[in-house]
Amino acid sequence: MNSNILTYKDDFLFLGNFIMPDGKIVSLNIDHEDFAKRYCMGDGYELLLKAKNKEIEGVDYQELLNIFANTYQRSIYYEEYITSHLDDLSLKLYLLWNKLYPTDSATFLVRVLGWDKVEPNLKTIITSSSIPHIRFYNYFLMDWELIKFPKLIADFENEKFIQENSNEFSLYNHKDISYEEDIELIKRNTSKKLRLRYFKE
Repeated sequence: MNSNILTYKDDFLFLGNFIMPDGKIVSLNIDHEDFAKRYCMGDGYELLLKAKNKEIEGVDYQELLNIFANTYQRSIYYEEYITSHLDDLSLKLYLLWNKLYPTDSATFLVRVLGWDKVEPNLKTIITSSSIPHIRFYNYFLMDWELIKFPKLIADFENEKFIQENSNEFSLYNHKDISYEEDIELIKRNTSKKLRLRYFKE
């Protein structure tokens, strides 16, 4: 169980911090939404979109798309999104998401792909993890606020996203509640300075 607990970090950059599902921290000091859009759309998105709309003189869109397809080893089906950092399955999800919510790529990363959004100035983590008090045990212990949203899954047939059914009776859910109770007990009886000794790795 402890392998699900993230190592505590308290020196995030001011802006643009995410934690990927595998625990890797992405910290680029740019706005969350700017990073999320660039990550999901890809580095070549703007150029390809301009070429597609014939905004660049002397550049053939199809030729350019073929060059990117060869470079990125990806189907031209993805068109201007061909340089996205998302894998093919995640990109298909994003294409539907972006059609519905074109100004909110950061929420896509959190609620669909399971990333966590970190707001260090507010000491807040926004997550869709089903085990937030296990995953962020050390953060919760150090008075970070956890804001949990239900995970979303794609309903391609009806072109929408719906809430994933959570199993409140699962072993993991009970374990998470147990961790939350343990943390609250430690916080009530221990000064913040001494809580480091209760960290889990």
